[in-house]
Amino acid sequence: MKISITTTSQANEDFTVRVVSAEEQIAWLRLLNTQIKKSETRSDALSVLLGITPEMFSSPGVAMYYFYLLSKAYRLIHEDTTNINSLLMSAEMITRVFTIARESVIKVKNPKYHFARAYTYFRIASCRETVDEIYYLKTLSSLRAALTSFSSPSLIWLHGEVMSFALRNKLSPPTPISHLTRQS
Repeated sequence: MKISITTTSQANEDFTVRVVSAEEQIAWLRLLNTQIKKSETRSDALSVLLGITPEMFSSPGVAMYYFYLLSKAYRLIHEDTTNINSLLMSAEMITRVFTIARESVIKVKNPKYHFARAYTYFRIASCRETVDEIYYLKTLSSLRAALTSFSSPSLIWLHGEVMSFALRNKLSPPTPISHLTRQS
């Protein structure tokens, strides 16, 4: 459990201490997720997320979800505005999800996180007039890693999109899906 301190005055004279469990933190972040999905409340939800210190979370899993939501918010802002900086921020946030996992020696078990990373890299690689080869290679690498562990419909769809993109732009295509997905 983690202790969060809420001040009730600027002089910090009065304050309340409340114990917040990981389950409560996840529930609260899920509420923010519903706001991120709506265009009209997205920027407010993003402001709330940006006001949080990630170290306050009680577990690496909660921190990972927090950065996933930041990535999602920035990615959706990009879709509304086509601002490349929002997409780059999305990539930075989703990368932090995987950094936390690596540093905490835990496996990223949620296929949505894998999809978000590969999709965000793909969007960066493909949204400019010329292909961003670094992000295209990141797309291939993250998609390969994701499909080695998961065979979700969204990852399979993305593989097809990347394959089409590679053919149109005369790039090396992704590894065939039959060589990647685990056999049930």
